[in-house]
Amino acid sequence: MGVACSSPRLLHRPPTRWQFLHGLPTPEQLQLHGRLRLQCQQPLSGSADVEAKRQLDEMWRAVYDCPPPPIPDPRWKMLGFQGCDPRTDIRGAQAFGLRCMSEVVRRHRHVLAPIALIEKEQPDYLFAAACLNCYAVVAVHLGLAPHLVPPVAQAKAQDSRGLSAFLRLCQIEGDVFAFQELLAVVVRKMHYEWQKLRCSEPGLTINKFGEVLAKVAVCLEFLLGCSTLTATEDFEQIMDIEATRALTLCNFAARIAARFSRCGRTVDLSGSRQSSELV
Repeated sequence: MGVACSSPRLLHRPPTRWQFLHGLPTPEQLQLHGRLRLQCQQPLSGSADVEAKRQLDEMWRAVYDCPPPPIPDPRWKMLGFQGCDPRTDIRGAQAFGLRCMSEVVRRHRHVLAPIALIEKEQPDYLFAAACLNCYAVVAVHLGLAPHLVPPVAQAKAQDSRGLSAFLRLCQIEGDVFAFQELLAVVVRKMHYEWQKLRCSEPGLTINKFGEVLAKVAVCLEFLLGCSTLTATEDFEQIMDIEATRALTLCNFAARIAARFSRCGRTVDLSGSRQSSELV
């Protein structure tokens, strides 16, 4: 199941003046980021397949409220997987990706289960596959999954200020919980943007899904880098962010940050090392 942050408040230490002014993660936050990164890279193989089947079964029950089919079985396509064996689809997201997707659907079943059922009746996109793409966007943004290929070019590592904002919430509410709540709103944002595009383009096809995912990635960057986040409930702000305006403001903020940054005062968002300024 991985290592969760069982006592997140114990990891909290006030940032130094430099870290506060420049939005840099503290050493404790980077330590927490490293643990979350290790969970994201936990492989899905061997005995983990038993846990994968359990997570898939619970996801099925959350949506359909009935016993799940065996694996393989063509009914898994009803949930939005591409084939009869859903484990094939989730190899890239690995064990943590499946766990997050399953727990998010169960925790937010009142919102996400109807979305899955809508896409079953009017299959514009594959629900499970779309959730996995959203997971990849979030994991790449937070520098947690170097093994994942970004599904869209706009999915890129968040700057240090946005990463620090997320890690502060991890310290307060728990790392896995914060990640899953962020994933939940990103999935909802994806569906909202898709529905909005479908209203403006009646002949919409799955070929447009990449465009929608790119908008979501831009809105996520704005949410973490330019919004005030004091609790995971503040992730809801992403629903009100307009992608074109967010891209403009993010680019402006990046230019300002570059102008006032100092040489050597950077953080490696891959989690492999950190600047000596943080020690």
